[in-house]
Amino acid sequence: SGGLNVQVLRTVTVFEAEEDLNFPWVFRGPGDFMTLNCSIGQHTKTERGMRLMSEDDGDTWVVPKQPAVGGMGTVLHNGQAVVLSCWGPEAKADGSYPVKTLFYNQGGKESAEAVTGVMNLPFVMKPHFHRSIVEMHDGSLLATIYGTKEGDTKYTTALVRTEDGGQHWAFRSLIAHSEEVG
Repeated sequence: SGGLNVQVLRTVTVFEAEEDLNFPWVFRGPGDFMTLNCSIGQHTKTERGMRLMSEDDGDTWVVPKQPAVGGMGTVLHNGQAVVLSCWGPEAKADGSYPVKTLFYNQGGKESAEAVTGVMNLPFVMKPHFHRSIVEMHDGSLLATIYGTKEGDTKYTTALVRTEDGGQHWAFRSLIAHSEEVG
């Protein structure tokens, strides 16, 4: 009665490990291309990144021989894939944060360009890009970040935007932030 009806089509063993596998997410490229990204090891202690790639719609998985899309990514209208790398950096002397925007050709299969840029925020935090990036109709990119703002005890989530291919990221808004909630 109103529940979700899920049908399992197949079961595939992607990776077997004796250690913890944390925070998995899949990037879906064109055709049958996919990458699986996660961390392996004890969270915040021995944790390290891991990436696997499939070119047959998830039937088989291998470690990529060259850099492939990992992390939070999306396929752009021009067929390139884009991924953001900003994982808890300290602010630079001018108050900005370093951000690397990685572009890939063939929908994520081939490295193309790395743009080193900066992000400016109206508050101090250790920002992490995580989970969501969207290309707008004008070609700008929107992404979500999270982190603990200086003086707060809970995470803050915010929306940032670049209009120049990742050279400059600007704060747009907080997303449902309240120290009293949660």
